Amino acid sequence: MDHNPFQSAEKIYLVSCSSLFKHTGDISTLLEEYGATVSYFEEGVTTHIDPLPDDEWKVEAYFNDNVPTKAIEELNKLALKFKIDQIDIQEIEDKDWVTEVQKNIPVIEIPPFIISDPVKLENVTGQHVIAIEAGRAFGTGTHETTSLCIEALVSLTRSQPLKRIIDVGTGSGILAIAASRLTNARVFASDIDKVAVEVARRNLKINNVKNVKTYISNGINNRIMFLDPFTLVIANILAQPLIDMAKDISRIVEKNGFIILSGFLKNQEASVEAAYVKRKFKKVEAKYKGDWVMLLMQKNV
Repeated sequence: MDHNPFQSAEKIYLVSCSSLFKHTGDISTLLEEYGATVSYFEEGVTTHIDPLPDDEWKVEAYFNDNVPTKAIEELNKLALKFKIDQIDIQEIEDKDWVTEVQKNIPVIEIPPFIISDPVKLENVTGQHVIAIEAGRAFGTGTHETTSLCIEALVSLTRSQPLKRIIDVGTGSGILAIAASRLTNARVFASDIDKVAVEVARRNLKINNVKNVKTYISNGINNRIMFLDPFTLVIANILAQPLIDMAKDISRIVEKNGFIILSGFLKNQEASVEAAYVKRKFKKVEAKYKGDWVMLLMQKNV
């Protein structure tokens, strides 16, 4: 049974503070030693994907029933070293937090798809409904790169017969699910993260998708990837991994096959594109949402 830090607590207290990204790990470790459930996230607007050491981040720690005085004393002692501006403590209202989260999950339309939490979609039926569980932080369709990839996939399926597709770095499995809905292709989904693969399998089951094969893989190193070449590789990850994987991705794409690449910013576009041009890919299309980019490229054209 999964542990719920909010279950059976008479009161819940939130301790929060702001610091630099390079200190968030130490602050989290300190608070966790006193029984807190800790999360941290970037404050303000970011212009890059990977956090920088001096970026401003917020740390939030949840305590059941009481906040140990010793924890706050230790945190105060380290305030100067960790550049903590202010420590806030507040009692959290008792709520059904799962219900609250579900209320705030949007229903996203990326034609022809409708995407949201299963609870939001329980009365919606159809081939193009995609349900992604709440609280699964591996891609719910809200991010610009996800919608860019889905839009590119929709467009490509209208003009190209796709027989074999792989979603590299699948996360929630949302792109693999979309591919299975749009095509009769054999679809594969891989991720380096075991938890991500478990999440993807859960979402495949929720959506009654049975033609997607999932597996854990560190990059392009699973034998399944080399059995037959792919008509399409989708990789919505980060710029540097995309650059590093260019040679291996090229090896598994058939001649005249396609790649959909995203997860990087405009100022990284040239570097990503150059890595694949070097591997005999030609840019077919680039699309943008805010600062985010999607590249559609074709091999050996």
